[in-house]
Amino acid sequence: MIFYLLFATLLIAMTYTRVAPVFVFIFLFLFSALRSGIGWDYYSYYSIIENTKVGFFDHNFERFSIFWKFLIDSSNELDEPQVFFIIASFLTIFFIYKGIRSERKKPELLICALFPMFYLASFSTIRHALAVSFVFYSLNYLKEKKIITWLLLVFLATYFHFSALISLLFIIPAYYPIKKTKYMLIMLVAVYILISTDILISVEYVVNNYLGQYSKYLEKDNFGSKITLLYIFIAFIFIYFRNKLIAKNENNRLYVDIYLYGVILVIVLSQFGSVLMRLSSYFLIFSIVVVPEISRMFTGKNKILVNLLTVFFLVGIFIGYLFLIKDTENSDARYVPYKTILQ
Repeated sequence: MIFYLLFATLLIAMTYTRVAPVFVFIFLFLFSALRSGIGWDYYSYYSIIENTKVGFFDHNFERFSIFWKFLIDSSNELDEPQVFFIIASFLTIFFIYKGIRSERKKPELLICALFPMFYLASFSTIRHALAVSFVFYSLNYLKEKKIITWLLLVFLATYFHFSALISLLFIIPAYYPIKKTKYMLIMLVAVYILISTDILISVEYVVNNYLGQYSKYLEKDNFGSKITLLYIFIAFIFIYFRNKLIAKNENNRLYVDIYLYGVILVIVLSQFGSVLMRLSSYFLIFSIVVVPEISRMFTGKNKILVNLLTVFFLVGIFIGYLFLIKDTENSDARYVPYKTILQ
């Protein structure tokens, strides 16, 4: 755990000093790329690389897209499995970095790194994380109304992970923005009431009986319900500042509304931990843009206070997330302690 505390401390120091944003990018890249045995699927991917190297048939390899097959084959050609993780880590952080339009970038990268379900989650859901990162980057084209380019990029993102198709729903807030904040509040309450019934039983039945290979993603756990409360809390903060954010920059409307649609998705899928994480993250990732925008609305001592509260909040949930997943993960794929390939 000390290694992660040091990681968070260094990252915060880099964010609030004159260190160039590119160095924060490099720091995040190296921390991810040099990890060893960290993440639930790390050894699974490692085994796939090793199996294909010696010619063993691996059904997981066969279901991968051409991009991931190329990356695995390249790792085998170089006789270094870690190449797979290095390239995946670089691309994941790179598209987040390029997708942030703010010149400062550092507050956004800080939130991305410390907020649950983004950076640390990318150590486990490698293919999915790259798809989320690429979708995040592609939104800039949707904001500019370059719909064909955006659609092509979303289609390309499915080569990283098929779940990227869920981002097609971004068209709704992009072209049919919510006019009144109160309607979003009503929608959140209505969905919560709806989901408190057994309406999802039919969804579970269809998946289990007709899409059996995906049934593992509907396994219920306590993690989904715990993280849902956090996302709902943040949603109400965004709703409170929504009009001021839009007045400051019209692009903030799309960021906030996509996040709020994501919270609705979180509520719907809260009883399904794995599905919740994979699908909602395409929407919730945009919180890394909204939070710094709220902070920039303040000046003087109020700004310092808001930044301090944000940092303490982020560090708290960062450490809490580590303890939470520490209790649920497999013993052979721990996040704690952090290990590198250099050890």
